[in-house]
Amino acid sequence: MNWPRGVYLGLEWLWMILGTLCLAGAGAATARPNWLSAAESRLQALEGRPVLRWAPVALLGVGIPLLVCTLKAAQYATFQLQVDTGVHGNIAWNLAHNHGLISSVYGEYNYLGIRFALTGALLAPLLRVWPNVMALVLTQAAAVGSTILGIYLLGRLHCRSLIAAWTLALLVWANPFFHDVAASFMDSNQLALPLFIWGAYFFESRRIPAAAVCAVLFMLTREQAPFAFLGVGMLVLRLGRGRMQKFAGAGIMGGSILCWLAMLAIERRVRGAYAMPEMVLWRQYYPSFGSTSAEVLRTLVHRPWIVVTSLCYPFAKMLVPARVILSLALLPLAAGAYFLPAVTVWLPQQMSDDFAFQHMVWGHYAAMVAGPLFWACAHGLRRLLDIHGRQSRAIAWVLLVSSACFFASSSFLPGEEARIVETWGDSLRLATRTVPPQAKVWSDGLLVPYFCMRRYVRNLPDTAQDEFFEKNLFMPDRVILSRRWLALSERFTRSRVLAFLTGHRYTVAYRDENLLVLANPTAPSDCSEPVQWTNLPSP
Repeated sequence: MNWPRGVYLGLEWLWMILGTLCLAGAGAATARPNWLSAAESRLQALEGRPVLRWAPVALLGVGIPLLVCTLKAAQYATFQLQVDTGVHGNIAWNLAHNHGLISSVYGEYNYLGIRFALTGALLAPLLRVWPNVMALVLTQAAAVGSTILGIYLLGRLHCRSLIAAWTLALLVWANPFFHDVAASFMDSNQLALPLFIWGAYFFESRRIPAAAVCAVLFMLTREQAPFAFLGVGMLVLRLGRGRMQKFAGAGIMGGSILCWLAMLAIERRVRGAYAMPEMVLWRQYYPSFGSTSAEVLRTLVHRPWIVVTSLCYPFAKMLVPARVILSLALLPLAAGAYFLPAVTVWLPQQMSDDFAFQHMVWGHYAAMVAGPLFWACAHGLRRLLDIHGRQSRAIAWVLLVSSACFFASSSFLPGEEARIVETWGDSLRLATRTVPPQAKVWSDGLLVPYFCMRRYVRNLPDTAQDEFFEKNLFMPDRVILSRRWLALSERFTRSRVLAFLTGHRYTVAYRDENLLVLANPTAPSDCSEPVQWTNLPSP
């Protein structure tokens, strides 16, 4: 058994053990309510010892981030990081080398024309120290892992109980949202989860400068971020005492709307400057609203009811929020007004097309809404514990849901296709030796993360619907074909790519049962010649 498989199996066993412990804790809290007070006293005594005072920080603030980093290392070794990781790695590399916020995978377009997302680019200086995409992946993984410590500290701050704080940390650790964000490929909005949680903790513990830094960075993660602050403004307006606090809430709401409009304006200007297709993501996520800004405006003016119906129709769409709230032990509903930021940030995802990844809140799409939801859980648990005589029932219920979530999200082993490509390790090491650092590369999408630390890289298209492959297409110095791509890509698309390579007389630089590296015969040995633009043969 190779070490990545050992990591996957180890995490599955850990999740099952934690699920079993949560189930046992739920049973103990139900059968013997006095057990909670005894356990609370025991925990306080343990944390009172100098040697164990920092044990929660070591376990939750170091241990869990290391676990997430180990998972990402295993995914890197078994080709599970997907093409999107390579895209964001290439953007960061280009930015670190003064080429701008662009990726050749996206047809030389500025990323701000696709997404208003800058937080990931702020990590670009790391590539000057370690020019490998794992510098970015591991940094994000450690940040996501630190969320559990932030939740634990929020539990201690609000619930005034060590048992409640640990219970809350277990609930979030077990939640499929945390599992999805930690296991997903790299994307800029993954940082939204730890930034919101730590920003909330710093603000509520009166560390205002640190909270302000987190808030600014959170706003840079995606154009969806202002929706969370819209909810924060509504919360301040609802709970504020006195005229000044009411005005502050209204100001936060107004500022959030202005920030969102400014982000959209920046995206539109960048699209115009690069002659990009308009509203690429609107067509993908909100097809019923229209594919251009004019069509969206006409929809809002002439058919405004679509906004409301898109939230709940077809009615099966309501299963997603029901599943999410239940997986959090209904705590967000108990949070009262503190649930508002989660509701407002959820709106764009709930309105998206039926059962798209954005709507289903799968993978990294969970990151933006997860932070406000987890924060609401801390306040919901506090309110439940304030009900006299219900403490043991509340803790038992949360532990029971945590147990079910640990069992349900305990799968880490890759699927069938992943088990095929995980044998590519030796092939990739040998193939990489034939690809100079300056080479302009086309490659199988699963291999883009391993070749993204260069100016020009492009993933081979699987279908004719790939809207970026033929935009500003460059002549490659090396082409890395895989057995997977040759077998699974659409026949029409594959034939056009192969006809291009045959017509330009590409030669074999490396070949084995997994990978095939083709070289441009006219390129110099170091591939240092300027880029040349080209096109695929007409269909």
